[in-house]
Amino acid sequence: MSSILVFGAACLDYIAQVNHFPRPDEKLRTNSLTICSGGNASNTATCLSRLDIKLKLLIKIGNDLNGEKILKNFQEEKNIDTSLILIESSITSPSTYIIVDMETKTRTCLYSANNEQYFHDYLYFQLD
Repeated sequence: MSSILVFGAACLDYIAQVNHFPRPDEKLRTNSLTICSGGNASNTATCLSRLDIKLKLLIKIGNDLNGEKILKNFQEEKNIDTSLILIESSITSPSTYIIVDMETKTRTCLYSANNEQYFHDYLYFQLD
């Protein structure tokens, strides 16, 4: 049985590593591209799971390709109970594009403007 409930934001992160931040109108090849789940709730749940802590995850995702990828990532983690994940066809799963500049050791995040989530989204959720 899980004694920890993690709730909040989850998105799909696209992390591109580059030698330097692109200048205006510059085309730049990435050194690597990683696609993974991200967001505060997602990162917390993944870290706890990998510390062998069992938990339930309560997030809201869209019924779309990004949502499928987010859900699949959590289902592959052995300690995350995904039964409380809300899948809604009326929303689009959020994504973040992250540019990691290897020269300056900085990162820039570009967030999608969809699926804003607030505490009241979860306030009256019935738990067992």
